[in-house]
Amino acid sequence: MIKTTTKEKLPQGKSYPVGAEVISDHLQGVPQYALLTITFWVQDQYFSSDYNKKIKEKGKIKVLEAEYSSVFDEWKIRINSVPSEFKSNVNEQLTSQVLPELKRRLDGQKQRKDFFSFKAELSLASGEVEICR
Repeated sequence: MIKTTTKEKLPQGKSYPVGAEVISDHLQGVPQYALLTITFWVQDQYFSSDYNKKIKEKGKIKVLEAEYSSVFDEWKIRINSVPSEFKSNVNEQLTSQVLPELKRRLDGQKQRKDFFSFKAELSLASGEVEICR
């Protein structure tokens, strides 16, 4: 299983849409598998006021980010919480669409690269998760 480095405790009304086991199962076999780590964060950005504004206005929030930077020589996956009412819907979209696409892109990378970035956002207005291009 992919190592989890941080898992922040969630306030009431927030949920993580997927767990480390689901991510690990979907990414099994990618060249970077042994180098990956997973972090679970409460919000998709540092400032709570900006994050809460996106929630209130039904904007878009990042739910999954994967990256590699040669500066730190680390492959990281970050899962951000979602409002609990979106958990089931986001879980289904991550497992059926987003994680398979992440696996495809990781399979296409060399084990070492200067930079890799992959992000998926949830539209709180529509409930749809889309991969950022």
